[in-house]
Amino acid sequence: MSPPSSPDPALPHTFPRRVLACVVGLTPQVVTETLWALAVAGEPPFVPTELVIVTTSEGAERIELMLVRGKRMLDALAADYPGRGFEGLAQRTTVHLVCDPSGAPLVDIATLEANTALADRLVEIVRNLTADPASAVHLSIAGGRKTMGFLAGYALSLFGRPQDRLSHVLVDPAFEQLSDFFYPPPEPKVLFRTRDQKPLSTDRCGLVLAEIPFVRLREGLPADFLEGRASFNETVASLQERFRPPELGVDLERREIRAHGRLVRCTPMELAFWAWLAERRVQPSDAAVGKADEAAFARFFALYEEVAGREARDRTEKAAAADPKKNWLSERIARHNKLVGRALGPASVHYRIEASGKRPTTRWRLATPPEAIRLSWLPSETSPA
Repeated sequence: MSPPSSPDPALPHTFPRRVLACVVGLTPQVVTETLWALAVAGEPPFVPTELVIVTTSEGAERIELMLVRGKRMLDALAADYPGRGFEGLAQRTTVHLVCDPSGAPLVDIATLEANTALADRLVEIVRNLTADPASAVHLSIAGGRKTMGFLAGYALSLFGRPQDRLSHVLVDPAFEQLSDFFYPPPEPKVLFRTRDQKPLSTDRCGLVLAEIPFVRLREGLPADFLEGRASFNETVASLQERFRPPELGVDLERREIRAHGRLVRCTPMELAFWAWLAERRVQPSDAAVGKADEAAFARFFALYEEVAGREARDRTEKAAAADPKKNWLSERIARHNKLVGRALGPASVHYRIEASGKRPTTRWRLATPPEAIRLSWLPSETSPA
């Protein structure tokens, strides 16, 4: 059956870019075992177009000697299962080394500093892989220390999309000690356990892929975190912010707005507009504003003059006067909601401008509750701490 014309998140194998990402310690076998489980035993088969491996310096040496060159087990897998899409996979393999803050590759993940470096590296790699809408990422946590698997799974939970998957490959414990076992070959072979020379047939390896459900938290991250660089701790802290109560502080003298504990970068126009709506919200009278409220706009222009100067106010007021339908107000509201959505993610629900009523009598007000707003130019009893 031919694949759908466009990728379906429920069917990762339909994506043009299919990435198998693995964390690997001292057993590169988990890579070929996972490849076999996905592309040979899997139904439908998920055939990676590329491999991404995260490992230490010793792990990288073993990958080079056992998978890519030396034993060339990736090429052996392709030869044993021709036509499955394994050909040339060794040349489409990228190995990422975990390094310390000085840039030196780590030999092991056995210290707090090493774990921090690993977490940040995994966040960077997974974020970049999932930034491509044409990709489907299958992440294996079968290799390396337990912390490697845990942090890799956590990274996918932070950035994973509907088409991305998480798994652990399982094999009979007897085969875990066989250095020559990389995957079940088409014709069973007998391998001998080093410890006691017990013969084991590869058709009894019990190799299966256990897919692991995970919570996808991507929608909870601000756009800045999805597009830029942020550490593991910063990314987790950003998600935790969504559960905090709202808190808005506006300081015109410092030209600053803090929302949900974060300094939000604003233009002078955005700052004045937000300050204006916040000031209205803390007043005992109706905080909502409509296009017919000409008197209310005068206060907005006054705040803008305080932030940007008289000349900027005159230009803006003149442009507003030439807009009888007050489309400028709708445009500013849309830009404000886009600003807070980009800066604060799901927490922006507390800082958006809400609409009530139908056109042409629609009115708007800031969603932030009055008790959560602090304005530097109003007394504390009017602007709650």
